[in-house]
Amino acid sequence: DALLARLGNTLAVARSADLQTLWKALPKRALATLLSSERLVVDCEDTILLLMTLWHEYNQPDEETCFRLRKLLRPLGLSQPQLLSSCTTSPALVMA
Repeated sequence: DALLARLGNTLAVARSADLQTLWKALPKRALATLLSSERLVVDCEDTILLLMTLWHEYNQPDEETCFRLRKLLRPLGLSQPQLLSSCTTSPALVMA
């Protein structure tokens, strides 16, 4: 609940350097928990893709982690073409 209270609104996170720092520092398990929450507020696809790119660049996750996180993004309303369009900034995020 504390995680959602702090980082549960993607637009607020995108607008705050302090919240972006917290987002980037999330362990992969905490990020997965956040993404799988029904209470996560995602204003638009661009915002969540931006935040995922920030997290990816900071953490350099392995392919398996990227695959698992990508699966969590689909229920948020991101289609496969939209996920693939983020390939230029985070290629591992869209690896199948």
